[in-house]
Amino acid sequence: MAFRPEDYDHLDLPDPNFLAKELDPSLQIASLADVRQDAQARSKDIFASYQTLHDILDRHEKTIQKRWTKKTRQQRQKILASAKSLRECYMWPHISQNDLLKPKTLLLLLNARGRHLPPTFAGADKAAMQLGLVTKKLRQVFLCGYMMVLHGVQSPREYGELFSWEEHPDAFQWTLNRKQSVPGEATTFPIRPEPDLTTERGSNGIDSLAMMAAEAPYRLPAKLDFSRIERVLGARASAAEDHVWALREDPAYFAEQLIEVREHRPELLKDTSGHEHPVMKTTQQDTLWARVCRTVSLEAHLHLESYTELYQQAQTLRTLQTKHAAAISPTGDLPDELMDCLFRFRRYLNQAAKHTVERLRHNFAASPPWRQNFVRQPPADSTTITIRGLDAKTSDIEQQVLWFLSTVWEDSSNLLVARLPLIVDQLGWLLETETRAKELLSARIAGIVGDLAIITHCIAQLELYTPWARGFELAHVERQGGIEAEFAQRTVKRGMIVDALRGENLTQVARLGNPSDMRFAYPFEKWRTRQNVEILPRAERNLDEYWAAIDRILYSNCGNLEGTAIRRVLTRPRAMQRTPDFAPPLATDKPSREPVLDPGVAGLYRPLSTIYIAEPAGAASSSPLAPTPKMKEKTRDTTSSAAAPPEPIAADATPQTEPPSIPVDARSLRVFRALFFNPAVTSSPGEISWTDFLRATISTGLFTAEKLYGSVWQFQKREGDQSRIQFHEPHLRAKIPFTTARRHGRRLNRAFGWVGDTFLLKLK
Repeated sequence: MAFRPEDYDHLDLPDPNFLAKELDPSLQIASLADVRQDAQARSKDIFASYQTLHDILDRHEKTIQKRWTKKTRQQRQKILASAKSLRECYMWPHISQNDLLKPKTLLLLLNARGRHLPPTFAGADKAAMQLGLVTKKLRQVFLCGYMMVLHGVQSPREYGELFSWEEHPDAFQWTLNRKQSVPGEATTFPIRPEPDLTTERGSNGIDSLAMMAAEAPYRLPAKLDFSRIERVLGARASAAEDHVWALREDPAYFAEQLIEVREHRPELLKDTSGHEHPVMKTTQQDTLWARVCRTVSLEAHLHLESYTELYQQAQTLRTLQTKHAAAISPTGDLPDELMDCLFRFRRYLNQAAKHTVERLRHNFAASPPWRQNFVRQPPADSTTITIRGLDAKTSDIEQQVLWFLSTVWEDSSNLLVARLPLIVDQLGWLLETETRAKELLSARIAGIVGDLAIITHCIAQLELYTPWARGFELAHVERQGGIEAEFAQRTVKRGMIVDALRGENLTQVARLGNPSDMRFAYPFEKWRTRQNVEILPRAERNLDEYWAAIDRILYSNCGNLEGTAIRRVLTRPRAMQRTPDFAPPLATDKPSREPVLDPGVAGLYRPLSTIYIAEPAGAASSSPLAPTPKMKEKTRDTTSSAAAPPEPIAADATPQTEPPSIPVDARSLRVFRALFFNPAVTSSPGEISWTDFLRATISTGLFTAEKLYGSVWQFQKREGDQSRIQFHEPHLRAKIPFTTARRHGRRLNRAFGWVGDTFLLKLK
């Protein structure tokens, strides 16, 4: 629906500024002559300053870079102090003297502003003033019936030019959808080639999203990069799938997740009288563990669904943007097909952000670093929990962290003014630069913040789609009904999963998932003695029993989950590894100690879900009973495998090509041997330095590494399919525990087919 000036003719207002004055009596009304004269003068001055800076950089930029980087911080400060003072802080809130004193920041700013025309920055500079405009620290003048051109022009005559709604056919519509601006917003040396300015990645080989965000105000305004959105979400969806696999395959990982979730339950908080929550009583432990099991199971399923959906939509967006690239013009509307996809993607991003913020709010108060700062109100019943903060003395860093996080989840005016991406950016920078701030977040909270940062990064990317992004809110109104109806229809299965995993359904299952009796003890790192080998399959059977019960609940309440991401994972022919029974040595063997089995060779492989793997894709039955997978007896030498049970057949398993050998140095080889630990090769597993892990991964020459927000790192293959994988940096300690390293190894095996023998010592 397009609005036209004549749509407002019936108002018949004697004063065209009447409505503006009614809405804001303090608004300054300007005359056409004053605005035009001021705009022309400013445009001429802006382009003259640009040309002067451009000419200087053409001839001296390399010299400026060399001299500036050699100066001390005190010398830089003296130079900045002698220059013209910075602009009003609300006009340039991201530009600070502290940043400009860094070696590269001023050089980035000079290069961006001196090598690109002023209209390039119109949208970014307007967006930077959002805080000042909303708080009315910056006052705009008002001129009714005119539009000012700031985008898509090349000369000072065109920049800031005014058009009335009547004299230009598109002037009113451009004003309405904000593709242009409302008045009031807005020699002797030879020329040398533009020198390169080494970025942070050039000096250490690693990108940092937090560093990129901090440098963004000083660079050329970024453009919407659908490929980047697709890469980030694809890696996060892959990590969600790996999480589902690890929960079902690895008893130790499952137990860790249960304990971590329990440590963040609000029931752990004492009430205002110092009493425990009713479910903390010994007789109510099943209720507590039912809630914990629900959280672990539900988060795994919903995160897989959410990030897979976002990834698929990002793929569609990139395809449509490429398809319509030739038809997209800054002065025209986006194709309807692309616009519909953009708003659909935006809706799912906002929902994912809302869900992640709710997780943050629900888990933060009870997290170990903050538990002493909060109490519960005495509950009216066992399901009601109300939390309030204590008036405890806090440090400056604690106050900053708490302000950022509470602003995120309280949905207050602060969030409306600053907006979510900016708040999360600033929180990420605080965590990056202040060790104490990082210590105030538990590993679980840091992971949630990392997820929120990924989502808000995608939201911020959409806001870069200028000039159309400025009109998203208005255009969304026209499409809202259809988008909401489609969203409700596409998320029906998620609602069914949520309803199925209610507490009453999990009361019995919780007993299977309670780790208190060491039922998930998993000494994988120990020698394969008879005692240890008997413990491993016992824990695996207990884990399989738990997930079989969960699958029966889902199957009986949700059917076959056709069309969901979790079904695709559960029915995939890839199978999880299981430990075979202990095989005693033959009489002819004379080992010096009990035999050691190679877990990579002797492992049994079973399907991820015995219920869904056997259920036909088109079946509509809701029966939770599924046929037992077909079995085959092993045909290899019975003298070495007589004690092994029959092995399930993986459905239509596709043989994988063995990966080529990768030569690495001795330091990296130690890392990969720990990742793909084999007791037959490595005598004692140990921790891995995170720095060594980064170095080893990059040293293969196959990956680039990029730090996202929080603890999330993304590794992307340089060539081929450029597939990606994400890992979390160890929280607080820069060491990867052996159990975590082993899981990293399994993920690398699933993603790239790597095994311990893939890596060889590089010849000197």
